[in-house]
Amino acid sequence: MRLRCAGLVLLAMLLAAGCGGGDDDGAATHSYVGSTDDLVLYVTWNRDGDKLKGALTQGVINRSAGEVETTRSSLEGTINGSGVAIDVQQTSGGTSTLTGTLNGDALSLEYLRPSEGVVAVQLGEGGAGVFNAALTTLRDRVEQAKADEDSQAAQTSERDLVAQHAQTVQDDIDALEAAVDAARSAKGAGNDGGLSGLRRDLQTLRDHEAAVRRADSLAVCSSAATVQTDLYTLERRITALRSKQDNRDQGVGSVDEAIDKLREDFLALQSDDPQYLPPDAPTQRTVGRAIQQARRKLRKAGTSPKDTMKATDAILKEARELNGRASARCQTPGA
Repeated sequence: MRLRCAGLVLLAMLLAAGCGGGDDDGAATHSYVGSTDDLVLYVTWNRDGDKLKGALTQGVINRSAGEVETTRSSLEGTINGSGVAIDVQQTSGGTSTLTGTLNGDALSLEYLRPSEGVVAVQLGEGGAGVFNAALTTLRDRVEQAKADEDSQAAQTSERDLVAQHAQTVQDDIDALEAAVDAARSAKGAGNDGGLSGLRRDLQTLRDHEAAVRRADSLAVCSSAATVQTDLYTLERRITALRSKQDNRDQGVGSVDEAIDKLREDFLALQSDDPQYLPPDAPTQRTVGRAIQQARRKLRKAGTSPKDTMKATDAILKEARELNGRASARCQTPGA
């Protein structure tokens, strides 16, 4: 009976010794996850008394590269009450020290940001799954930012392109006005004033040819020479008139080309997204008015090139016939 009691006492003492050991943290493992708008930290350590040993994994947005960069470093540290100090092994070979506080499941670490200085990152208990989810959220944020930036760049590019198209149409309107002014500068070549002068010269030549027919035999050749001089003068004036007419024709052709270009560029502008049109962009009414005014100014500049050339050909033909008859009388006096 005494031996049985002694055995029970010994078993009770062993159980009591085992329960007492549970008050020591021993080599407990803990993991913490925390994040900011561009940073995710994952700290995991084994605690042995006041000593810490583990790893720190971080995901940081690299704004210049437009991506999330992840690194994993080993750490060693200590806990003194609620204070925490850990040394993190850098990839470059050195170490950096992070300090903070640990209150229950909440870990706060002071983290050095190159552009902001020291910031406090709040971490709570969490494993690899929590960290991976936070890292995915951070990457999604980067992708969304890139998408927004690309969208803004595309909108800016489209707006600039539409503005360029609008400016091109306005430049075309200005070029059309300049082409009309250039064509009108040769207005004397196509109006009736130039033809009236030639007709007066032709009448003078007719009168002199009639004088040849009335002259006696001694004065026939001198009168015929006057007709010949009249013809030379008329031919020179017709040549000058035709040269001016050629210039005017080129001007009219330039106006036609300017109108074609204006229409083509305005069609390109009409195909653009209207939401990007600048407020002062040329309208259909503006373009139509510019073309109508150009044509109206050309019509006021004088007769058509075809009518002018036809009239000068007729004048020159009659003048040469008159000169031919005068010359024939000089060669055969009394005819």
